[in-house]
Amino acid sequence: MAEPRIENLREALDNRRAPTVGLWNRIEGRPRTTDFARALRAEVRDPLWMLTRQWQMGEFRGTDGGSPVTATYSVVATPPSRFRPADGAVEPLPADRPLEAVAERRPLPFSPSTCGWRSGAVG
Repeated sequence: MAEPRIENLREALDNRRAPTVGLWNRIEGRPRTTDFARALRAEVRDPLWMLTRQWQMGEFRGTDGGSPVTATYSVVATPPSRFRPADGAVEPLPADRPLEAVAERRPLPFSPSTCGWRSGAVG
């Protein structure tokens, strides 16, 4: 059986001959790249957020929720040895001072006028 066909759609809509006629536009996203490798990796940016959502939804209360049998980890700590300030060159970090003292230092403006000294005044 052939499907009914409306020859003049505009006239049919204006005269309401076929009130069941519908028009749709399809909205689709357009990817910015053709490489989907990063999207398919499903990277986790905030694992703590995911754990708290599971806790809020009660997913940890289930009787079928497994527990880890073995967990292995490896940690290697290496202290920083060099530092480059925003407006300077790379310099070695001294071992006798904390990193914050070196990284957050600022030059102190010093002049006799800021300290209250007067020229020629003797204590």
